[in-house]
Amino acid sequence: MKNKILKSFLIISILIISSFSVQGQIKKAFRGTWDFNAPTAPPGFEVGIMTITRDSVFTKYPGDHRVLPSSSLTFKNNTLTFKFNPAVEVTITVSLENKTKLTGKATWLSDESIITLTKIQPTESKKQKNK
Repeated sequence: MKNKILKSFLIISILIISSFSVQGQIKKAFRGTWDFNAPTAPPGFEVGIMTITRDSVFTKYPGDHRVLPSSSLTFKNNTLTFKFNPAVEVTITVSLENKTKLTGKATWLSDESIITLTKIQPTESKKQKNK
């Protein structure tokens, strides 16, 4: 009886650990600095830069010195969802299209815009500096 319980516990533990490691690998693909474009967003919010870290997303718009942190961040079914509030709560949901492109939508009040994020690749000088 103890042997069956131990085997069941080990199997469940392995399944849980492997699901976390897969999720961690997928999350890593989202991390980095991204140019974003939301063509039908309100004026001043159509383009900018998002930096996605392990726990948060930071958004910066051109001409604005502030960096807006996300107020929540969830990752489920290969989709990243986060919120931030520049004046009105904005919810952004994106999925990985390929290694350098995320696509999804930004929603605020009763409106929404398609949003595309393109990964900013490190420059050669930064690559050399990191070696």
